[in-house]
Amino acid sequence: MEQAENLEDLTQQLLINQLQYSKQLSQLTQFLNASGEYSILYILYHEPDSHTAGEFAERLDLTPGRVANVLKALEKKNLIERKKDPADGRRILVTLTAHGREYVSQTYRQASEVYHDLIEEIGEDDTREFLRITRKILQVCRLIK
Repeated sequence: MEQAENLEDLTQQLLINQLQYSKQLSQLTQFLNASGEYSILYILYHEPDSHTAGEFAERLDLTPGRVANVLKALEKKNLIERKKDPADGRRILVTLTAHGREYVSQTYRQASEVYHDLIEEIGEDDTREFLRITRKILQVCRLIK
């Protein structure tokens, strides 16, 4: 790809690169289930305390309705269980099942292998630079909302 000569060229190249990048990573995104399922499972795996639907909605910037649908789907797959909070019967607590814990562990291991291979291919320095720039872009995007 040729070097951008002005802001308009740079904008076009960034747009084209982002489209190509998004397309290439769509398989991995589907693998990790970007619809919210894997994010909820990841939280439950790494923070094994019980959580509420409201906590997931807030942390993941999802609507309560979306969280309810995701939890229903995860429960149907026997990955989570929902129980009334013994201290407050109005609250429903969500935890991973043993099957859910194994599923997250296996999925995380597979995704880690993919990313490890990617890092080996592009190098640690470029990976660090990519992460730095990605974080900066995410910060700017959060300000735009």
